[in-house]
Formats: sequence, C-alpha cells, structure tokens
Amino acid sequence: MSNLPAKPFYKLRRFWILLAVSLIGVTEWAPFLSERAKGYIMKLLIFLPFILLIVLAGSCTTTVQKLDPLIFYKRDIRIEYKGDKYYGIAVLPYAEEYKIKLKAHGDMDYFSVNTFHREEDSSNPGGMFFQSRTTLKYKPTLEKEGDAPLYISVYNKKKKHGWAFIAFEHPMYTIESLFHCNGKVKIFKGVSACGTREGLKQKITFKEDVMISNPSPGPHGRKTPCPDLKSNKGDKVGEVFEFDMPNRICKYTFVSMASEEMHSMYLLGHEDSIVRD
Repeated sequence: MSNLPAKPFYKLRRFWILLAVSLIGVTEWAPFLSERAKGYIMKLLIFLPFILLIVLAGSCTTTVQKLDPLIFYKRDIRIEYKGDKYYGIAVLPYAEEYKIKLKAHGDMDYFSVNTFHREEDSSNPGGMFFQSRTTLKYKPTLEKEGDAPLYISVYNKKKKHGWAFIAFEHPMYTIESLFHCNGKVKIFKGVSACGTREGLKQKITFKEDVMISNPSPGPHGRKTPCPDLKSNKGDKVGEVFEFDMPNRICKYTFVSMASEEMHSMYLLGHEDSIVRD
C-alpha cells in the first residue's frame, strides 16, 4: 500500500462548498447590512487566505496509514436496522427481507457485499451528498437455508477502508446463550457473534449441556487455523466455554445433548484497527 500524503483539496471539498454558499449569501444580503457588519466581513475576507494556507499546510503533513493486506482489521462500519444501532458487527432478527443503513468513517468510493451465494458491488452508493453512507436492501434467497452472514467491505481512495459483519437469526438455531464479549454481557437467541482483539478471553454459557462442533473458517484466507474449543469440563461437552479470540473469523455450532437443538456462534478477532480522523 502507498504511503502518499493525503490530498488536501479532496479532503476539504465540503469546506469549499460551504465557503461558496456563504459568499453567495453575503452578496445577496449586502444591501441590508450595516456599515459595521460590512467592516467585519471585509476583515474576515482579508484574513481568509492566511487561514486557508494554515489549514492546507496541516493537511499536507498528514500521511495515510500504511495498511498490511495480511492483517485482519477491526470491523467498524456503523449499522442501523429498525432503530437499533450496532458497531461493526450485528446479529439481526430473522426476516424475509432487510433494509439496513450503513455509515462508514470515510467516503464509500467502492462498496461490496458478499455471502456464500452472491457478490454485489457499486461505486459511490450514497451519491454526491451522502458519500459515507448508504442503505442496503437485502432479500435472502439461497441464504435462507441457514444463518448465512453478510460480509460488507468499503474501500476508500485515502485507504480509510472499512468492514462490517452481519449475521441473522434463523429458525434452525434456537438455543439461547449468555455471551460475555469484550466487557459486555448479552443474551443471544440462537445465533451469536463476538468481535474484539485477538487473544482476549471471552465466555459463552448455556442452560444445558451442549456439544461443540469443529470450527468452520470464514472466507478470508488466513495462515492460522480456527482453534478447537473445549468446555470448562475439559472436553467438547458442557454448559460453559471460555476461550481466547482467534485472529480471524471462525464459526462454531453447539448442539443440545437432550433435544438436538442448535446454536451458531461467530468469532471475529481483529489484529489491528484503522486510524480514523
């Protein structure tokens, strides 16, 4: 990845638009302004070039964070669904179709959505005025056969990329869990997801004995495999499972020893975060 300086004029385009609108407004209202107000405006216009030089000088010294394609970065795109807000990772209720609002930390110059069945992409999905946000309309087809997640990627010309992960509840998965994830405790109804830095200890608890399956790796190619998890009893059966986060996406399925009902768990352990303005 390139480590070139940020483009100051590109970065300040909203400032230029606001300045142009302000000057037009001053011109329209000039006949109605007092002499004192006109004097203040003239002083502002005199000092404005110096202010712009200082701002531009600061922008020119800003460098783009050098990204490593081998690192698994934190998911931090903002997600909103029916008024509920999530940060980077979400588990949404089961539905026939979805309308999901997404907001990135930078402009969405390129936008991509993937499942095991589809790949959809577009450039500048938010248009000219809402370049950092978009609304995703998603209707599962083959994905309805299981809890197939959405993998969302946003790529930015200044390397301020972003990602999101969205899983969905499904009638196939019905066992409830109590998840201690990244300092928070949450109840999940059949499908759970946890995202935090690799190596940190987390815990998931069930009300009955369950057996954990062998892990399924996510779509991102990684040298380190997903680890096998064991319960606090020391084997694959138990009510409590404590584990260290992997440095990738891993899926685990828990099956009830009594009823054969299931629970699906996704782990997303990131290695680093992208610096945001």
